[in-house]
Amino acid sequence: MACFPVPDCGQNWRNCWMYWCASLMWFINAVFEYAELGAEYFTPDPVDMLNDFILDCPLWLSVLSSG
Repeated sequence: MACFPVPDCGQNWRNCWMYWCASLMWFINAVFEYAELGAEYFTPDPVDMLNDFILDCPLWLSVLSSG
């Protein structure tokens, strides 16, 4: 028996797991960022927000296009 919920993906199991793993990756990234920055994580500078968007853009575009 699995220790985590297994989604009912039907025939699209590969896409389903790709989205689950991407969500997990971004959640873990947010946890580590919060551990590093503390309360500043919730009040970023506009320049930092723009840099994060530009750097993460290829990542989320590749996930969306692959799905």
